[in-house]
Amino acid sequence: MFRVALRSARYPSNENETLRRQTQTVAAYLCSHAALGRRPGIGQEDCAGGRSVGETPPVVAEAVGPRTLRLSGVNYFDTRGRLGATGRYLDRILEHVGYTVYPPREVRLGNGMILPAASDGRKTAYFTDICPVFPGHAGARDRSKRILPPGRKLVAAAVERQFLKQELAIIKPRVILLLGHWAYEAFYTHFLEGQVSPSLSSLVVRIHKAELSEYQGAVVIPFFHPSPANLRFVRWFSSFSRSPKKSTLTRVLQKHLH
Repeated sequence: MFRVALRSARYPSNENETLRRQTQTVAAYLCSHAALGRRPGIGQEDCAGGRSVGETPPVVAEAVGPRTLRLSGVNYFDTRGRLGATGRYLDRILEHVGYTVYPPREVRLGNGMILPAASDGRKTAYFTDICPVFPGHAGARDRSKRILPPGRKLVAAAVERQFLKQELAIIKPRVILLLGHWAYEAFYTHFLEGQVSPSLSSLVVRIHKAELSEYQGAVVIPFFHPSPANLRFVRWFSSFSRSPKKSTLTRVLQKHLH
């Protein structure tokens, strides 16, 4: 959500300042919901004190993208306020469990505006990443300008600095949705210290039968990265679209969110 994004794959020397800004942003996110009346019973003092509504599901992706959060300040939206393809896919999925990628109120940008979520009762989920930086593009020889995965070294550096750990400590969620192999591998390795399945696809397919792990009381749900470039996800989404409310992912999310 509304978070100062780092524009380089290198972490700043002043790590405490970066962590402080991130923590303030999470608190501001909770307060914005309280101010809008989206979280009855949650007041300003709850946000300032670091307490959480508990019901907000954090969606944890792999790393910051090149043209959205790091430039616009809002996950999945570009500087003109347009929602990218990955965000559109994710919003369609979250729609069926009462959540959205759209912010709870209007966000003005330099070249445009992001309108708030529609008045259909959906709440804004909390979005973050294993790595709060953009890993960069492939080398100059790769003309496709393929976005690099965060890689184990960058993941380990982010985990060591406890960016995500601090965010989750404030949110105190019931459910954590992991997007993509790198988010899945990193979270299971560094947060759960559990065994990582060699096939994320097989885990997603049998998610309704799997014994899901928990992190500090939150159920952890691994899932595909919802990018149009991810063919496994595109095939899954094609099936999902035909009957979204009967989808195993929808049922698992509803079970643990409500």
